[in-house]
Amino acid sequence: MKIRVHSHEGAATLHPRRHQSNTAAMIRMTTMPSFVPLVFPSTYQHVLELRFADVSQESFDRISKTEHDLIAEQLKAGHAMWPMTRNHAQQIVKFLREIKDNVDLLVVHCDAGISRSSAVAIAAAEMYGLDEEQRRLENNRRFNPNEYVYSLIFDEWNR
Repeated sequence: MKIRVHSHEGAATLHPRRHQSNTAAMIRMTTMPSFVPLVFPSTYQHVLELRFADVSQESFDRISKTEHDLIAEQLKAGHAMWPMTRNHAQQIVKFLREIKDNVDLLVVHCDAGISRSSAVAIAAAEMYGLDEEQRRLENNRRFNPNEYVYSLIFDEWNR
């Protein structure tokens, strides 16, 4: 299985055939009120969409009053400003288990394609035993995996 990480713009226009894939799945994460529509939706056999912010629970709990006011405004606009929850991790792990032997490409995207998506992709590669994919993802300097997201997923996988 190949695992690819993209921003929401890159993922929305990605055709799985670009990666020589016959069967593809996608995990989509955003803070936006809605997801960017996929240009080729029928080319993905499995899609999971989740909304949570690129923060840890600890950093979310430490935010200032000013930041709380900003978050309240963002929530009113429909943005998902809360951190990943155990429920999100359970959904991702369930999805990863369901697709494991059924797809040859997993596309993971978040808003920027840097933190949440790389954390999920690295966790998936490790859980699937894809050592080469894991090394490739971990050594990509563009990525800055969200450790909180990674640890929630990995903990849930090992339950």
